[in-house]
Amino acid sequence: MDANYIVVGMTTRTVFVFSARTGELIRTLNGHESGVWCLMLASGTNVCPASLPGIEHADGMQRAFVDRARSARLSLFEDESRGVALSDVLDAAQWGAGERDALLGRTRGWGRSDTLLVSAGSDRFLRVWNMTTGECEHVLRGHTSTIRCVQVLEGRPIAVSGSRDGTLRVWDIEQGKLMHVLAGHQHSVRCLDSSGNRVASGSYDFTCRIWDVDTGRCLHVLKGHHLQIYAIAFDGRYVVAGSSDSTVRVWDADTGACLAVFQGYTHVVAQLQLYNDVLVSGSGDGRVIVFSLTTFECLYRLCAHDSSVSTLQMNDKYLVTGGADGLVKLWDAPM
Repeated sequence: MDANYIVVGMTTRTVFVFSARTGELIRTLNGHESGVWCLMLASGTNVCPASLPGIEHADGMQRAFVDRARSARLSLFEDESRGVALSDVLDAAQWGAGERDALLGRTRGWGRSDTLLVSAGSDRFLRVWNMTTGECEHVLRGHTSTIRCVQVLEGRPIAVSGSRDGTLRVWDIEQGKLMHVLAGHQHSVRCLDSSGNRVASGSYDFTCRIWDVDTGRCLHVLKGHHLQIYAIAFDGRYVVAGSSDSTVRVWDADTGACLAVFQGYTHVVAQLQLYNDVLVSGSGDGRVIVFSLTTFECLYRLCAHDSSVSTLQMNDKYLVTGGADGLVKLWDAPM
C-alpha cells in the first residue's frame, strides 16, 4: 500500500489494484499461474519506511487497512487533528468468492518516476508490473518452489525473494536480471526483512541469516530457536525472530550475538514489529506482548484477541491489532 494504491494478491492467481483514495478497483493483473503470496510496491516518488508510520491522502486523512483473511497485513495511518481511521474503503466481500489470502504491498523508492509492483507466489515466478500501464515488464525465473516472501531494498531497484526451495535470490527489477543466489538455509525460507544493503531471513531450519545483498555473502547465522521461524524484524541494529517454539529471540545485527530470549507465549509467534526501541509481538494464542529493547524487559501484556493475532502495527500514539476472531482493536500506544 502507498498513497495511490492498495494491492491485493489472491490464491485465485489474480492481483487486484485499488485506489487508496476512493477504494475503487482500477486494475486487475493476470499472469500468475497459481496463488499470489507476496507483494511489494517500489516507487521513486512515494517512499514509505518499513514501519509504515503514516501516509497522508489527498483528503488529509491517514488510514489503517486490515483484511480479515488469514494472511492479513495491517497498516496504521494517523492524523494529528482527527485521530486514527481504520479505513473501510475496501470490503473483503468485493474481492470475489473463494479463499482470500490478501497481502498489501509496501512502497520503497529509488528515483524512478513511476511505480513498480513485484508479485510472487506458488508458481515460483516473480512478476514485475508497471502500475501506470498495467504491463508486466519482467518475469523472473529461478526458484524451484513457492515464493513466500519478497523485500525491495530502500532506495534501490533491488528485490530479494525467499522460497520454499531454501534459497534467497537477489534481483535487479529494472533490468529483470538475477544478481545473486543466496544459499545456506536447509529448509523453506519463511520471512524476510531488510535494512540498507543487508537482508535478514528466517527459515523452517530453525535459523536466521544475515546477508550482504551486494556481495551475496552470508554475514551471520543466528541460532537458538528449536522450531520453525515464522516472523522476522530487522532495523539495522537488531534482528528479532518469532518461532513456533513460542519464543522470540533478539540478536545484535553487527556481531550476531544473542541479546535476549523473550517468553510468555503459548503458541507460535508470527507477528513482529520493531519501532524505535520497542518490540511489538503477536502470537497464535491471541496475546500481544510489548518489550523494551533498551532494558529487554516486558512493558505490556495484552490479551488482545480470542484467536491468533494475524496482524499488528504501531506508531507513536496507537497500536492496532487484528485477529482471526474477526476483530480489529485500537489501543493507546504502549510507549
